[in-house]
Amino acid sequence: MFPDNRSSHSFFDFPLTAGDLFAQLYDTERPFLDAICETRQFEKGNEIFSCGDEPTHIYILRCGSVTLIHNERAPDTFTTCPPRSERIFGVIETLSDSVFDATLITATLCDVRVVPREAFINLLVHRPQLCFQLARLVSTRYQHTIKLISSL
Repeated sequence: MFPDNRSSHSFFDFPLTAGDLFAQLYDTERPFLDAICETRQFEKGNEIFSCGDEPTHIYILRCGSVTLIHNERAPDTFTTCPPRSERIFGVIETLSDSVFDATLITATLCDVRVVPREAFINLLVHRPQLCFQLARLVSTRYQHTIKLISSL
């Protein structure tokens, strides 16, 4: 399905949020995502994914704190709890067929929704409104990145 150009990338330094992805169609599209999710609890200090891993799942942090560690940068910490503020990890890696360029470790006990990669891709294929929203979000962030780089 994807070309075999598996290079690591850092296009997005921060994860998407459920609010970003479901902004204008949250109530109609969210049940389709809910149907393919499995909720797991990760203890403090558990590694959810590691730099260089292939994206076999999309990870949605529902509640708790995680630390995203890039090899040569200071770690980024994300805390989630209010509804619709979940952080989504692995979407860009899944769509670009790239490996993770960071390691995600739990800083507290975390509730994480796990979506199999193929189920997520299938959801995008069969829910064009969700696919369009994701394309719009990626395009907006890309344009923001270009403006930021141009201003340096």
